[in-house]
Amino acid sequence: MSTALYVRESLTIDDAFEQRALALARARGLVSGDTLVIAAAEMAAQAPGYVLDLRDPADPAYLLNVVLIAGRLTARGMRVDVSGGPATAPGAAGAAARSVRVFAGQTDAFGLRASGGDGAAGVAGRAGADGSVTIEFDDNGKPHRFYEEAGDGQPGQAGGAGGNGGTAVAMWGDGPAPAVEALGGTGGLGGPGGPGGKGAPTGSGSGHRPNGRTGAAGATGATGLAGSAIAKQLGAAELWAQARSAVGSALAEAASHFRGVADYWFRRVRGTPTPEEADRILALLTLALALEPGDAEAAALRARLLAGENALGMARHLDVGADFSNYAERYETEENQLTALLSDIQQLLNAVSVKEYETGRLAAQTATFAALQTILNQERALAADAVQAYTADLAFARQRFTALRDEVDRRKQDLEQPVDWGGVVVLGLFTLASFIISLYGGQTAAKIVGSIPDLMTFGNLSFTGSDQEAQILKQAAGAGGQIDKILHPPASGAKDMAEKKEADGTLDPQKVVDAVGPVLFSFGKFIKDLDEAHGDPKLKDLVKDLALALQQKLAAEFRLGQAVRQADLAIVRAAANAADAARYQALLHQAGQDGGALRGAVLGLVTMARTYSDALARAQVRGVRALEIYTLDEHPDALVIDAGRIHPDLDRDYAEGLSSAAVYGAQLVAARPSYRFGALRAEWDTFVSTPGVTGLLTHWVQVADAPRLTSFRQSGILTFTVRPGDLAEGRIEAKVEAIVITLTGVTADTPTFDLFVEHGGISRQLREGGVEVVQVLAPSQTTVSVGVPLPDADSVTGSLASPVNLDRRTGFWGRGVAAAWTLTVSQAIIQAAGVDLAGLTKVSVGLKYTTRAKHI
Repeated sequence: MSTALYVRESLTIDDAFEQRALALARARGLVSGDTLVIAAAEMAAQAPGYVLDLRDPADPAYLLNVVLIAGRLTARGMRVDVSGGPATAPGAAGAAARSVRVFAGQTDAFGLRASGGDGAAGVAGRAGADGSVTIEFDDNGKPHRFYEEAGDGQPGQAGGAGGNGGTAVAMWGDGPAPAVEALGGTGGLGGPGGPGGKGAPTGSGSGHRPNGRTGAAGATGATGLAGSAIAKQLGAAELWAQARSAVGSALAEAASHFRGVADYWFRRVRGTPTPEEADRILALLTLALALEPGDAEAAALRARLLAGENALGMARHLDVGADFSNYAERYETEENQLTALLSDIQQLLNAVSVKEYETGRLAAQTATFAALQTILNQERALAADAVQAYTADLAFARQRFTALRDEVDRRKQDLEQPVDWGGVVVLGLFTLASFIISLYGGQTAAKIVGSIPDLMTFGNLSFTGSDQEAQILKQAAGAGGQIDKILHPPASGAKDMAEKKEADGTLDPQKVVDAVGPVLFSFGKFIKDLDEAHGDPKLKDLVKDLALALQQKLAAEFRLGQAVRQADLAIVRAAANAADAARYQALLHQAGQDGGALRGAVLGLVTMARTYSDALARAQVRGVRALEIYTLDEHPDALVIDAGRIHPDLDRDYAEGLSSAAVYGAQLVAARPSYRFGALRAEWDTFVSTPGVTGLLTHWVQVADAPRLTSFRQSGILTFTVRPGDLAEGRIEAKVEAIVITLTGVTADTPTFDLFVEHGGISRQLREGGVEVVQVLAPSQTTVSVGVPLPDADSVTGSLASPVNLDRRTGFWGRGVAAAWTLTVSQAIIQAAGVDLAGLTKVSVGLKYTTRAKHI
């Protein structure tokens, strides 16, 4: 027996739906006795007590078995009735029932009936013959009467047998138990016996001979065999395992559709998903993975959502440069190809057959596939480069943390000194340092999930779609660079952790998790708490440096994970496009009036057009993020990645022949891709040309105290923090342009050597009206060549002139100056260049930055 699938995101069960479902079944070649699988994430009966029997009044003999798959079934007392019909001819057997199976994650009251039809009553027995009298005369002329006695009535015929019961199976997760019935049909009553014949009249004229006897009644028809009636409430895993066993490949196809619907809604998110959006997407992906646990694409989509990425795998807080010339060039080239492709789709929709379609377009579209393959291959190469770069970043972050951890061990005795917050909480600095180290390498480290670099959620979070988890998701994944938006749950820092100390003064992260559940831990708040606490400033700086190093390591791991996902996606996109090209060529070579081939050719082009749209969307997202980073204004309305997309249910309507080419073409036109490269570039040009933005100032940071210089000599790492108030007054939006570094008293065997300079990623910039904007990006490193002998900072103020390229344009141009900074001299450089830090007496860093004049 064959099976066909009717799947949509949501379905309303009513008469119109039944006719559409039957039309699909016929189009897919199902015959009576085959099975139609009906699946929906949300399925609801139109009216209370609706009876779904999947019968066609115009063709009552067309009877299919039914399977319902629903994430949630709002039944409203609906009954699915696949019972056999009662016999209509006397003595005929009732029809056997069909099969119905329902698998629903959540439901309310419903019923299933798969009972056999009742047999018809038997035919009545024929009446007996009436008696008769014959008069004959003898030779003397005397009459004699001869009687034929009345005949007995015939027995009635047996009643028709009841039809056999079918299969009625209900399995569900949450909700009341349904009424399930699969009885055998009742046998028809036997036909009544025929009446006896009437006796002949006697000669006296006043009586009759005896009537014949009434015939015996026929036997009652046999009751049909009972079918199988099963109702089981199961856990989710067992429920969908049973469904997979019963339905097979159709369930995987349904899972693929639900994943496509989740992708559609995910693409419509503009920036940060609302709790409602997150719930809807997560519910669809959860259902898709329940139906098909091996669906890697659904798992990857879910991972992107929980990691704060968009449906294309791009982080909401993506860190990019303002390369608008490149974005515009890509747009001009690729948009023209996409426009031609969309025109081809409309032409093909207007064609009667593939053969009628202009054959010359085949070569052009094949070339378009090839051009798209080039773009995708370039993106794959760039993604591989990013993985390599982030792997190096992670190694650097681990090295930095290890060096600082060793420094903590060396200074354990000093770090026993306490800090306090107004006498309310008193805690040893070594305890705080140990807490940070335990987060790095202890059991709890496995439970830390990166969301954005400053926010790490630790605890047993499964993100199953609950309101609480969706809220945490919204805040963590969607800050988009604005930590100030994080309000609930409150972000915890050093002081919050200190208040949870043990009786012996220690801090156990695992106990914190066990006691209070999910905690949103903010490294920024940790640093702020320590700044406000009373204690030795230099020792506090060491603990802050350790916390920032942990943040860097976690962020690097998170970014590497994103980069790996992007690389995997790039490989999948390139392979998928190559496969689509091959399928499309095969479809267009089919000749004749093949409507199925025509629809397949259209859908092949639509897939390619959407792949092109995604390439353009990725470029636009980069442009939007560049504007957000440099202008500090959010542009969620421009984060468009659903261009060219219509709801997958509509694609399926066309693919299954349930909507016309004209309707589908109109739907595609309404969703035609539209991009804003011109407007984005114009906004960028306006921003950079605003008076005052190009003016350069320099902020000097000097470190000369002995303990910090000793630490730098030993570890090769020096950190410092610039705050908004440290910068020039009357100026706003301070952004890094270049950097100067001098190390007084250092010698080396080479004229120059490299320092690593890291911008911590989190920066604070003042805007008009004194508003402080907190921007969150990934930590970023660059190298700065320094020369020997090194001039003192006091001798290079003003022009920052230097005989050896001390004025260096940074790799993090445009980031806020007010941030945490780290200088690192690696051991490899020290050995290769013969660097001797023993004579170091001062470190001077000059940060050149652009600003705007505050409006007066």
